[in-house]
Parts: sequence; structure tokens; C-alpha cells
Amino acid sequence: GGTSTAGHAQLPHIIAGGCGLGAMTYAMDHISGAHFNPAVTLGAAISKRISWPLAALYTVAQTVGALVGGLMATIIILNNVDENPGLVNFTNLTPKGSGQAFAVEAIYTFALVLVMQNAALEKNTREPNSYFGLAVAMVLLSGAGAVGSISGGCFNPAVGTGLQFASLVVGAGNMGSVWIYWVAPPLGAVLATVVRIYMNLQSHQEAEGLPLVVPLTEAIGTFFLVLTAALTGEGFAVGAALLAMVYMGDHVCGADYNPAVTLGVAIRMAVPLREYWKVLVTLLAQFLGAYLAALTAYGVSSGTLQYPAADISHDIAATAVVFETIWTSLLVYVVCAVMTPTHGEGDPEILEERKGHSRSYQGLAIGFVLAAGIYCGGQLGGASPLHHEH
Repeated sequence: GGTSTAGHAQLPHIIAGGCGLGAMTYAMDHISGAHFNPAVTLGAAISKRISWPLAALYTVAQTVGALVGGLMATIIILNNVDENPGLVNFTNLTPKGSGQAFAVEAIYTFALVLVMQNAALEKNTREPNSYFGLAVAMVLLSGAGAVGSISGGCFNPAVGTGLQFASLVVGAGNMGSVWIYWVAPPLGAVLATVVRIYMNLQSHQEAEGLPLVVPLTEAIGTFFLVLTAALTGEGFAVGAALLAMVYMGDHVCGADYNPAVTLGVAIRMAVPLREYWKVLVTLLAQFLGAYLAALTAYGVSSGTLQYPAADISHDIAATAVVFETIWTSLLVYVVCAVMTPTHGEGDPEILEERKGHSRSYQGLAIGFVLAAGIYCGGQLGGASPLHHEH
């Protein structure tokens, strides 16, 4: 699940990593839990899902698998390097900077483990779902698209080791920074496990008013949405981040991650005016998550960011406003259609399978709307894949 650091990650590369993880997750979840990642295994051991001796065995197996994978990649590269010399740099996992790489590997591993533990462990244990593999795959896809040019987008100690081993063998790199992948991702996994445990405490269900976990989850989801958008102009990566965050937090909060969506859902659900303080707290949490993401993106990218602003030089500001209004309306409509009651959930005569029939795909629908809007907005300058120096 890594990408080359020779320039920004290309869409086919990040899709390949996400699709591969998703396929293997669905194929092997019933056998081993489909960790494929020492950081994920660490989180499972802390959560007492597996024993520590088994976790150690998993870690050894994952690392050996990564080294074999790196060796196979090396053989393929060396057999084809004459026809395509650029292949030598394909596995060159050389972090842009130790501090920046450490930060993004820890941050996106936090997201990966948090999504996996919520979607695959918490929610899937309570009520089996079919989307947990998709959610996990989309975290890798969005993270690789956002920070592949900074750290390689591994979020996995075994993958970092395997790719650096391949770089070493083909003479395109070395293993001097392999420590980053064995320290940062486990740190992110530990923090994610602590947050997941807090998010799912039974006491939240019994609390009055607005439990703290609601604005916390809204802040986390908005943080990763904005961070991904700031680091990549690739609509599919940003939509994937939103998709994953919806599945991560929809059982805890509304999983809005957007003030417009929060207001739209409040109107849809006819929230009384005396309860709008909850809406205000949610909005503040979203803005806080967004600003923290902006600061983080600026720090890890050395100021090279994607600004979602209309290209005023082409005199299309008015068009951009119209576009934002139309597409936000579509986004809010989709959220209301798939996240709020629409088929008589309270009516005993409505067939059970008809109630909430689209709920399993709510994250997919919402993420796709955002991705489509970014691609369309790119024509107006607001979501251009070009990065601007600041």
C-alpha cells in the first residue's frame, strides 16, 4: 500500500493500493481478521481482540510477507528495466523529510485503525455489515493520494519495510528511514484505539444533552476531510476520505463534517429552536477540525497546498458561487436521503427490508457526490488539481 515519492501520487497507483487492501480484507477477514498491518494488529491486541503472543506471530508473518513482496517487485523491475528505466524509481521509498513523514504516517494510520476498529470491530460485531472492507480501503486510498509524495503513504510498518528493501536491492534507495514506519504507525494505532474505546462507551448512550463524543467525532471526521483536500486536488481521494469518515462515525454522531449538511439535516428533522445550541456546538467542532487540518497540512507540506478557491483572474467568481450552491444542495439532499428516515421506519406496515434499505451504502453515496463535485468544480478553478505555492 505505498506510492512512489517521485512527484505526487498518481490516481491509478493509489487506486491499486486501495483496491488491493479492500479485496484482501473481504477475502480473509473470516480467517484472520484481515490485519495485514502490524499497527492494526497492535490495536487489536490492546483491544483484547487477539492475544499478545498471536499478535507477535501476526507481526512476523506480515513483515515476512512484505519482504517477499518487495523481493518479487525487485525481480519484476530488474527484468523490465531495460524497456522501462523509470521502473527503478517506482519503489523508491524515500521520505520527503523525517519529521513530515513521521507526522503523516502517524496521522493517517490513526485514521486507518480508527475506521477499521469502528466499522469492522464495533459496528460489524453488533450488526454485520458489508462495507467495512470498503471503508478501510478508502482510508488507504485517500491517505496515499494526500501524503504519498511526503512519506510514501504506507501507514504500515511491514509495507514500509518491504518497499525500502526493494529500493535497496535495485539500488534506488536505502533502509535508513525504515524506523519511521516502525514508530509512527504504531503510535497512531495506539491513539486510535484509545479514541475508539472512548467513542463507544455505553455511558454516551445514557448521557443527557449533547455527549462530548459527538463534537469530538465531528471534529475528527472534518479534520481528515480537510487535510486530504488541502494536500491533494484529486477528487476521488477526497471523496474516499469522506466515505471512510462517514462509516467511522455515523453510529456515534450525524457524520456531517460540513456546516451546510448539519444545518440541512436539522431543518429536515425539524429540530426545535431550543435544541439549536447542539447544532452550534457541532458547527464549532467542525470548524475547529478544519482549522487544525489546515495548520497540519501547511506544516507537513512546507506550504505547498491545494486551495479550493475560484480563479478570480478568469472572472468566474459568480459562476463558482452558483456552482457551490447547486452542488452543496445536492450533497445535503443525498445526505438527507440516505441518513435520515425516508421509508416509514416508524410504520409497522412497511416491510422490514424496505426500512433504511440504502443505509449500507450511505458513505458510498455521500463520498461519490463530493468526488463528482470536485471534478466538476475543477472546471471553475475551485478544485483544480494544480498545487499553488504560498
